[in-house]
Amino acid sequence: MVDPGLDNRLRQRSRRSGLAIALAMALTIAICIGAAITVTAIAAVAAASEMATALPSVDTIRTALTIRQIKDEGAVAIGTDA
Repeated sequence: MVDPGLDNRLRQRSRRSGLAIALAMALTIAICIGAAITVTAIAAVAAASEMATALPSVDTIRTALTIRQIKDEGAVAIGTDA
């Protein structure tokens, strides 16, 4: 025969253990989600800053346009009789 007092204590302890395991699992999942969000945010910021520094400056664009204009039109007239 099973002692009813012992049976109740064992069930109560089992419920407490189950609750502790559930809380630990929830905390672990929350930490993993937070870590994933943090890593993704850091990667996005790094990619954005790399993209901003990779863009050419205004002076670089202006120089490239000037070089293209000189190639197309020429800086001085060569071999033309005026």
